[in-house]
Amino acid sequence: MQLIEGLKRRDLRALAKAISLAENDPLKAEEVFGEVISQPPMSFKVGLTGPPGSGKSTLIRNIVSRAVEENMSVGVLAVDPSSPFSGGALLADRLRIAIPNLDPSKVFIRSLSSRGHLGGLSPGIVASVKLMDYYGFDLLLLETVGVGQAEVEVMYLADLVGVVLVPNLGDDIQAMKSGLMEVADLFVVNKCTLQGAEKLRLELESLIENSPRFQNVLWKPPVFSTDALTGEGLEELWAFIKNSPRDENFLKLLEKKRKRQVHFQIYQSLLNYFRLKAEDAMKLLSLDHYSPTVVRELIKKILEGREEE
Repeated sequence: MQLIEGLKRRDLRALAKAISLAENDPLKAEEVFGEVISQPPMSFKVGLTGPPGSGKSTLIRNIVSRAVEENMSVGVLAVDPSSPFSGGALLADRLRIAIPNLDPSKVFIRSLSSRGHLGGLSPGIVASVKLMDYYGFDLLLLETVGVGQAEVEVMYLADLVGVVLVPNLGDDIQAMKSGLMEVADLFVVNKCTLQGAEKLRLELESLIENSPRFQNVLWKPPVFSTDALTGEGLEELWAFIKNSPRDENFLKLLEKKRKRQVHFQIYQSLLNYFRLKAEDAMKLLSLDHYSPTVVRELIKKILEGREEE
């Protein structure tokens, strides 16, 4: 196929078109690019998640700049919130991350609409990540939509997950202990020049030291203090990200992660299949209210349709 040949030639236009197909029709993309997205992972993937306004996009921009300075190729997938009516998105992350005068052969930035998908990502994210992985970027950066403590799906796609927080979250840290906080491989206290930043850093370090989640483990998340606008702390953060793939304990953790990633990716494909089939089945029914009977009838139609294929 032309798009696959384009990916093999490292044609960015082919990659952009392939990701568009993955975003608009994940099932079709899996069918078209089955061989491509079945390849073993090649790129090192870093995910950044955290509350809205914590500075994830600005941090990514700084990481991209440093990676390019070291002659690395970088791909960025940023998920933006979507309209509940049209499914479209403003795609503002791409504007915030964009860096003038960068070599387009070294940096590829793509925004995806969440399309109402919970978990901070997008229905087409699995295929999109696999396509970018196949393309051969040295580093892949994934930015979640920024909805808060429910954004845990990034742990099933990224090799290294950074949770970005800002001062003055109050009791949010306690509320997030059993959710977003537990997916972190590192924490970033961004906007560290603000009042309360040091208090937040100490709270995080205390939480890591005393939480059962982090007892008797090979890997305890470090805490970095940064200011993405001034550049404070960015060199230390970048050095950690860059050196993580050579850390023996991290590699053991990554081996376990990759097994979970396979399970999630299969599960996501199943969800996409039934989502599409349910939409088709609902068009055939007169739906004016919810009832378990209607749901059972939909399931029956979906399964009947599968048997006829």
